[in-house]
Amino acid sequence: MQANLFGQFLIANGVASEAQFFSALAQQRSTNVLLGQLAIEQGMLNISQAEGINKRQAKQNKCFGDIAIEQELLTEQQIEQLLNIQKTRNKRIGEILVEKGVLSKEALALQLRQHQTDCDSAIKYLEMNVAHHPLRTILNTGIDICNSLFLRVLHSRCHVKNLIDDYAQETSFTNTSHMIISGDESFKIALACGDETLINIASIFVGIDKQDVGIELARDVLGEYLNVLVGQLLEELRVGDGESERSVQSMSISAAALLDDCDHFLVVEMISQLGGFVLLVTD
Repeated sequence: MQANLFGQFLIANGVASEAQFFSALAQQRSTNVLLGQLAIEQGMLNISQAEGINKRQAKQNKCFGDIAIEQELLTEQQIEQLLNIQKTRNKRIGEILVEKGVLSKEALALQLRQHQTDCDSAIKYLEMNVAHHPLRTILNTGIDICNSLFLRVLHSRCHVKNLIDDYAQETSFTNTSHMIISGDESFKIALACGDETLINIASIFVGIDKQDVGIELARDVLGEYLNVLVGQLLEELRVGDGESERSVQSMSISAAALLDDCDHFLVVEMISQLGGFVLLVTD
């Protein structure tokens, strides 16, 4: 059981063409605005303050507004005002496709229900198959943080597509960044992806055009992204005073090789607007 992003779902069902979808996606990216941008526009924050909150977001699994309130840069009332403005200005892909006449409102509602059914089925399938697995908590927490990080740091939606069984075939990506965690609960965690996804992630992460991103820089960015993910993961998993140590991230071993020498492992294929990738954990 697997679930695609909504745009890919529409294309697969023949409801929208690739050209129509990517046209809507380009419009969405050009018009939708982030909360920090709105705060600057409204004179509530300066550029330096907004960038400071964004940097802290990369290290903590918190929303922009929560951090701004903690730092006493914005009030709850100001955040509510910004969210209301954002709600009126930002549009989802489906709304844009309706405006362009690709879908009717009724057809959009039907496709949304069918897509949600697919997503729910994929999640239930994952939960059922990892329910008694010793690494399930680490994987599930990692998925949640990965989804949140993609949205907050990479401005892209991300979710589980499916649980991978034939891992040797599915994790044969050319770029794998892994880290070893030692402590009360020791494990390895890795992200693996192809060159296109790697370049897309690096471009957004460092804020430069894709054509200017070299492969070595992109691999460094993948390692930094994994480092941020692991930092938040350990914060979420911490129980009592237990401490964990993490190795320096490495790209010296392939995803498949990481899984060859372990007793337990879990691998999920993740899908995002920047491309597909794999999240894996082993003991």
